Amino acid sequence: MELSIARAGMISGIAAVIAMTSAQPAWADDDYPNELAEGDNVTKLEPISPWNIDFAADKCRLARLFGTRGDDEERHFLFFEQVAPQSGFAMTMAGPEIARYRNGSRVEMGMEGNEPMERLETLGRRGTVASIGPAIVIATRSLGRAPGAVAPYSAGIDLDEAANVDRIVLRRSRRVLSIETGNMMPPFQALNACTFDLLESWGLDPEQHRRYTPSQWQNMEAIARRIQANYPRRALNSGENGNFRMRVIIETDGSVSDCFMGQSTETRRLESPACDEMSDAVFTPAKDAAGNPIRSFYATSISYRSN
Repeated sequence: MELSIARAGMISGIAAVIAMTSAQPAWADDDYPNELAEGDNVTKLEPISPWNIDFAADKCRLARLFGTRGDDEERHFLFFEQVAPQSGFAMTMAGPEIARYRNGSRVEMGMEGNEPMERLETLGRRGTVASIGPAIVIATRSLGRAPGAVAPYSAGIDLDEAANVDRIVLRRSRRVLSIETGNMMPPFQALNACTFDLLESWGLDPEQHRRYTPSQWQNMEAIARRIQANYPRRALNSGENGNFRMRVIIETDGSVSDCFMGQSTETRRLESPACDEMSDAVFTPAKDAAGNPIRSFYATSISYRSN
């Protein structure tokens, strides 16, 4: 286990936010990261649909189709999911070209044009998206604030960091796949709007979270060990793995009053016992811009693997 610790449809105002951008791309058309050398075999996937954001009851999903020619057999799917406004998100890339990157011993990914590429972790990399094909499923990716950033700050994805993303690059040996997203600040701004809408549905005050100091989990290691020790036996015996997203509500005294568990990957026998254990979790309460305790949330991903 690893702790990385519709309201459906297109909203017209959100669609306008996504469609409008004057920001320049972080990378020029042929300006790939330094790790990509001349002579690499680069395949570019261009957008073949607009961004679509799904305001679901318990999560937000930002999605877009990409392709090399625009026909059905070349369709590729990219989506980001969040269950709360935070810097981290789940990310899935699917389609025929993705199959080339699922089984390699060394696959690297880059998102931000001003950051080096990083090796993908093996855990959670394989999956399938119906009618699209093979997928890489990343349980937790983050666009966080610069090191040393001091709270209070706004919940959600850091839009200054998002402005440095205009393509997602996968590399395996000399083969490179570039998903040409365009500047990601406007789409992630829309995703932030969706997750702030979730706050209100939980009875929290969205405005208090536009400048706040987040809750801190004080006994995470102890609770994590208990969750790990209770890996469901039937799933363990069958070798079943899975990724989950957990969200809890934190009261002004630091206690947990509600827990929600959603799945990032489909499982048959695996059900996380995390919410049963979270009643004993201890948090420092979140604070508003004035330093007063507020009702807030804590969200993380939980990844199970049997080997």
